[in-house]
Amino acid sequence: MAVSNQLSHALITYFLGKYRARYDRDPMDFNRHRDKWGFAAMIEQYGTPRSKEIIDYYFDTRRPGHPVNYLLFNYDKLHQIMTEKAQDDEKRRQLRRESMKRVEEWRSGE
Repeated sequence: MAVSNQLSHALITYFLGKYRARYDRDPMDFNRHRDKWGFAAMIEQYGTPRSKEIIDYYFDTRRPGHPVNYLLFNYDKLHQIMTEKAQDDEKRRQLRRESMKRVEEWRSGE
C-alpha cells in the first residue's frame, strides 16, 4: 500500500512542530522533498498514530540535536525500545501489585 503525499507531509509537519517546540527553529539537515520518503516508509510500516508516538519518544530521548536522518534510519530501533520499555513497565506494575497483595495478606495473618 502506497502512502499518500498528504499523510507524509502531515507527519513531516508533526515532526517539524515538535522540533520547533524544542529548539525554536527549523532543523538544518531537513529537506521536505527528500525526507518525505522516509516518513512515508514509517507510516507504511507502523501507521500514523504509532509513527507519531515514535516521534514523541524520539524527542524524549537525549539525542543531541535530534537530527531527522537519525530518526528516519532508526525508527525501527526506536519502536523496539518503546515496545520493550512498555512491556517492562507493565511487568513492574504487575510485580508491585503482587507485592502489595502479599503484604496485605501477611498483615491480615497477624
